[in-house]
Amino acid sequence: GAAATAYETALEKAQSTSNIPAEGTALGSLGNVLTLLGQPDEALSAYEEALVIQESLGDRHSALFT
Repeated sequence: GAAATAYETALEKAQSTSNIPAEGTALGSLGNVLTLLGQPDEALSAYEEALVIQESLGDRHSALFT
C-alpha cells in the first residue's frame, strides 16, 4: 500500500543519513502498516528491528509500544 511505501522511503532516508532514532520510528510505523495489510511475518521483522534500535538508544517509552 501507499503507506507502506511511504514508511519504506522514510526508512531509507533515515538509514542514508544515519538518523538512528528516525530509523527506529520508521520501522515501528512500517510494522504497524504491515500488520494492517495482513503481513504478520514482515511486520514482526520490522518490529524486532525497531525494538533493537529503541533499546540501544535507551528509548524505553517507544520500546514499550513496539
